[in-house]
Amino acid sequence: MAALRTWIDACRPKTLVAAAVPVAVGGAVIWAYGEEVNGLSLCLVLAYCLAFALCVQVACNFANDLGDSYTGADTAGRVGPRRAVSAGDISPSAMRRGIWIACILALILGAPVALLSPWLLLAGFLAIACALAYTLGPFPLAYRGLGDVFVVSCFGVQATVLTAWAVCTPGLRDCGLNKLPMPWAPALLAGLGLGLLADNILVANNARDYE
Repeated sequence: MAALRTWIDACRPKTLVAAAVPVAVGGAVIWAYGEEVNGLSLCLVLAYCLAFALCVQVACNFANDLGDSYTGADTAGRVGPRRAVSAGDISPSAMRRGIWIACILALILGAPVALLSPWLLLAGFLAIACALAYTLGPFPLAYRGLGDVFVVSCFGVQATVLTAWAVCTPGLRDCGLNKLPMPWAPALLAGLGLGLLADNILVANNARDYE
């Protein structure tokens, strides 16, 4: 039971709102600006998008936990929420497996939408790659002064716009949704606003870590 609690805490449940809200807002943009929207089909597409976004967020959190322990940004004496790898609660190898599992689940749960368009499939892989590259890999974005750019673009603009675009893709005709005109301007503006709000999470976290 303790091990399960450790993994739940490593998922950082409070941060999952940052993944869920852009999907909801992307759907709201289509509902407000789209035409002849089938409510049931719209909810089904949003459910797939939400499942994908949550899994990618968890993978990002796991990768952040692992990456920050590697670089020494997180130690057992850190201020703030406990981090599993640096505290010794989860081994680096186990966390790597957790990252793989979260990414695979994201691909499986997002497949019904991703397979509607090769561009959506590519966007899905790009979202996962960016989530992992935040603190892992040869060019970790968070340690190159690109953390804020990543959060605003991925957790705001990308997530909101791609959700709206997924609903508008021609492949959804078979799902009960007619081809809808993509409301680019409202989706981009809403996504930018959400991205700036999500960046406040990063700024608050960095300010605390600096202290």
